Amino acid sequence: MTNHTQRDLIVEAHYRSNVDRLIKKLGFEIGSNADACDVVHAGYERALRYFSVSVGDFNPWFNMVLQNAKKDFMEDSRAAGLTSVMWDMWSDLPPEPLALEARDLIDSKPENVRYILTLHFVMGYRERSEVPDMVPETEKQVRRIVAKFKKEMNKLAKANEE
Repeated sequence: MTNHTQRDLIVEAHYRSNVDRLIKKLGFEIGSNADACDVVHAGYERALRYFSVSVGDFNPWFNMVLQNAKKDFMEDSRAAGLTSVMWDMWSDLPPEPLALEARDLIDSKPENVRYILTLHFVMGYRERSEVPDMVPETEKQVRRIVAKFKKEMNKLAKANEE
């Protein structure tokens, strides 16, 4: 059996066993199952193109490939501006005064800050370990942006209580 055939069998078996779980997981992370499906399929396309049986264990290698595919997608989305899915998520928030004020406050920020706040507060990415990998700002800058927004939201919450 050639390495090419072995590779195809390994990738196909992994695909059949994991594709639905990966799409669901990435759908939650990215915010759209359709986008997650594209990312997962891009990962498997890369696997068919670049995996070599000599690499060894497929799973850790593919996890790295999939993370790179997700990162590429997020960078492409960032370059194109925030995806409509991200902004549609805001419309699903309950029409509570604080949620609406949070949306307005984020909308009023410069594009790079809006993107960071959306990644962290809407999409749930961690400010220290994940968001800095998706934006040009440093981890320290990301933490400052998030901390400043939290302070602004605390002021809004206190004003709403009065």
